[in-house]
Amino acid sequence: MRKKGQESFDYLFFQDLVLLVSIPLYLFSLRTAGDSFSASLTTDALDNVASAADDLNEMGPGNKKIVKISLPNGIDEFYISDEEIIYSLNGNNISAKIHSEVLGKLPTNEGSHSVRVRSLSEGVVVLGDWLRINEITPSCTVFPPDPNRESRVDIIGAGFNEDVELYVNDELLGEEYVDFQDFEWIKLYLTTGVFSGNAHGKIYDVVAENPGGERSNSMNFVIKSNSCD
Repeated sequence: MRKKGQESFDYLFFQDLVLLVSIPLYLFSLRTAGDSFSASLTTDALDNVASAADDLNEMGPGNKKIVKISLPNGIDEFYISDEEIIYSLNGNNISAKIHSEVLGKLPTNEGSHSVRVRSLSEGVVVLGDWLRINEITPSCTVFPPDPNRESRVDIIGAGFNEDVELYVNDELLGEEYVDFQDFEWIKLYLTTGVFSGNAHGKIYDVVAENPGGERSNSMNFVIKSNSCD
């Protein structure tokens, strides 16, 4: 009986020892598999964006695509270095190369995302809803305007939201002066009482702001009371 009892004890001890060793190994293998899956998901996301960017760069300015990506938990940040787009995943960098200048940003939160990628100009691609004013046209206009012509300037850029607001010389414009066309184009109407010009040219600095407080760069246009020539 004593021998059988000893054997039973030894067997139970052996089982406990196996469990003690197996559980950490099992948990480690799960964690390793999870890390590998996360890295693979992140790599696929960057590669898909980079491939679309290179295609659009070949197609030329004005072309755009929507790229579907899925991101894991654990992405710390996104950044651009030279022509590389980089995610930091749990402290480790994963990157993809784009053969052009890259502007903008990619999402970092877990889940599925639709990322807009567009060719901004020759050799320049923009990622995501990056808010920027690229051009105000005409850059000089005469005021008071020709009564037979609509008095406005066109603000050309990227990332404009349909609820975008415009600040002119640090003053918020009323929505009646701002006509959103699409994410790259806003019409700004010039009216008496808000805008005026002088012989030397009055400068107006424009900044766009999307809901949530994201602001664009500043760009200006000039209003003269005579000719812009």
